[in-house]
Amino acid sequence: MIDAKAIAAMKPGVVLVNIARGQVIDEIAMIAALRSGQIGFAALDVAAAEPLPAASPLWDMPNVLISPHSASTAPSENRKITDIFCHNLGCYVAGRRGDMINVLDKKRLY
Repeated sequence: MIDAKAIAAMKPGVVLVNIARGQVIDEIAMIAALRSGQIGFAALDVAAAEPLPAASPLWDMPNVLISPHSASTAPSENRKITDIFCHNLGCYVAGRRGDMINVLDKKRLY
């Protein structure tokens, strides 16, 4: 749906958010536009291939935020996620990164 032509028609420096499906956006065209500045920032909850391959340049792009695509309807999920985040933030600020939990393993991509 959103190919190189559609991206070129966007205002330069646009912020792109994809919470739909990875296939909605031409990922190769999006990466090129992120590199050129046509897309200023991308927040991505989905990717064309999931999990996002370790070799994807999206992992290391400073103008990309990748979220874990973990939608759920469990009523307790937001509280649990917040508890983990607060725990990890406290560890990070205190310099105790080894005590953080549920940290992404970049080799396993999980």
